[in-house]
Amino acid sequence: MVKNIDDVLLSLPEEAEIIHEQNEHLSGYYIKLPKGDLEKGFVEGITLAKMTRYLALERYLPWWIRPFFGSDESKLPEEVYFLLWERQDGQFGLLLPLICGDVKAFITAGEKGLKIRLLRNEKMGCQESATVLYAAVGEDPYLLCREAVASLASRFRTFRTREDKKVPEFVDYFGWCTWDAFYREVSEEKVLNGLESFKAGGLVPPLVILDDGWLDVKNDQLNSFEADKTKFPEGLKGVIDKAKSKYGVKIFGVWHTLQGYWSGVNPDSEEMKKYRTVSTEKTIESRFFGPQNKTKRTMIHPDDVHRFYQDWHRKLRRDGVDMVKVDNQASMYLFTDESLSYTKAMEEYQYALQGSAFTHFGGNLLHCMCNMPEIAYNMNGSLLWRNSDDFFPNRPESHQFHVHTNAMNNMWTSHFAIPDWDMFHSAHPAGGFHAAARAISGGPVYVSDKPEKHDFDIIRKLYISNGEVLRCKQPALPARDCLFVDCLREKKLLKITNRNGHIGVMGIFHCNNDESKAEIRDSFSPSDFPFIEGGEFAVYAHQSQKLTVCKREEREEITLPFMGYEIITFSPIVDFIAPLGLLDKYNGSAAILGFELKEGRTAECRLKDGGRVGFYAAVEPKEVLVSGEAASWEYNAETRLLVVTAQTGSELRISLKF
Repeated sequence: MVKNIDDVLLSLPEEAEIIHEQNEHLSGYYIKLPKGDLEKGFVEGITLAKMTRYLALERYLPWWIRPFFGSDESKLPEEVYFLLWERQDGQFGLLLPLICGDVKAFITAGEKGLKIRLLRNEKMGCQESATVLYAAVGEDPYLLCREAVASLASRFRTFRTREDKKVPEFVDYFGWCTWDAFYREVSEEKVLNGLESFKAGGLVPPLVILDDGWLDVKNDQLNSFEADKTKFPEGLKGVIDKAKSKYGVKIFGVWHTLQGYWSGVNPDSEEMKKYRTVSTEKTIESRFFGPQNKTKRTMIHPDDVHRFYQDWHRKLRRDGVDMVKVDNQASMYLFTDESLSYTKAMEEYQYALQGSAFTHFGGNLLHCMCNMPEIAYNMNGSLLWRNSDDFFPNRPESHQFHVHTNAMNNMWTSHFAIPDWDMFHSAHPAGGFHAAARAISGGPVYVSDKPEKHDFDIIRKLYISNGEVLRCKQPALPARDCLFVDCLREKKLLKITNRNGHIGVMGIFHCNNDESKAEIRDSFSPSDFPFIEGGEFAVYAHQSQKLTVCKREEREEITLPFMGYEIITFSPIVDFIAPLGLLDKYNGSAAILGFELKEGRTAECRLKDGGRVGFYAAVEPKEVLVSGEAASWEYNAETRLLVVTAQTGSELRISLKF
């Protein structure tokens, strides 16, 4: 393990203060700069020691990040917040720009090496020093990233890591969001029609999110805490009461922005006159959208925002709301004037929002348009974070980008949040592609189907009979051989790994968007997983329904067509058997509650629900019991696939006697 900053970063300023920390997974360094460097606004000429190639996460829209791959620091994008690099000595380096007081740092390319840009409100003076960078080296890239973010959480205590926060209730329910179904033309009638359409197909989603279009707004600003009376004549309470009483919806969520609405609040409305406000006229940076007209925006002053959220969310809770999706968060810089520190204003807003969400909704909060460190490093209580730009049903080129971006972004975001990979249309030509990715993402799973536009064959692969999603309990991560490879442009399949207990699950996706749309041949192995153990595995492919046996270091080949995908379960073989879970589900091993071998060559498997339950079994059983009752089975002596069909509707226990 390295023990000197010069073996991590080269050409740091001589006046920089270096604070070293060490543990079994990394050697880390906090870098503090004095006032002179902060006033200058940048530090340049820094190089990454022993770098061969890197993965960067760049801000490419005001609210979103995406992966960028390279081997030349001078080609880095304009605004980078995470930089992981492979080293010549077989180790890995990590560089994270930080926020300290009024100073926000980010990485970009310099004339020589990389540059650290330092942003602050120049009208408010300059602090004496700021810790602006964290750099670390470790032997395992996954543990390096995890331990680095844990170090930041421990040192600054402005946020908690994902493992230290409670998972909100709504995450485990299959859901429906109204956005791509109706956009802003949503109404009570359309919401109820959508629920009726699901009911006709045999499932009403337990989670419903009423997206943009429901609020009382004027001139793009929040006018009151009420719903638009023309669309919701009985108010929010009317539609929520019907959704819950008639259709059995368990959790009803609503959308709003961090500042109220897209341009904030209407300072002239009776409701908003109760609060102190700040108004600005700014444009979004031209590099994102070209020339823009100035837009008048008004936000609640940070000193009053705690009261604002408590009043608003109290009203929503009384109307029956159980959850909030809060959008437009990374646009806060457009709302702050010269009298405010942007970073401190964001901190006040985040703590006010999160505190109110816990008070009124038990922490059922989803951050959206939020992919900035000033939000990430203030997530002290909240856990859900939209992980990428939207699902775009009418942009064919976006679907591979969407899945690939989410997988790579998880290398940073999964350590402080459960990343949400967004909604999708089940009946879309790419519906299965998106569904398979969501199934193993570890995040929430919800669709945005229009009424009468469903693919229930896809939907049924995502949940069990009580509406619970078959979800991995931790976020997915890209396989090691995909970390520094741009699968959008190179002829390589994207492999996304996750696990259910000791069982690994891998999604393999053809994300290359070359115009030829040629098939890609690649390979996979149990050794591709960061965190599963075992010497020999039963390997079950969901799409091809093929069962094989593979040793840990062995590789199997796979060929996928353009936008093809496969979900593969890797279950360690113990003695002569391995459970596979529900074979008709994308993430079927998530249904397994427990598995054990008992005396007398008996295996027992507990599951959340019934269906076609699969096992690898070296020999055929003599008897099968389902919850104590004799059951039939199918056994393929050639592939050694054992299938037991059990009734759905409740938890069950399968006993196999050999």
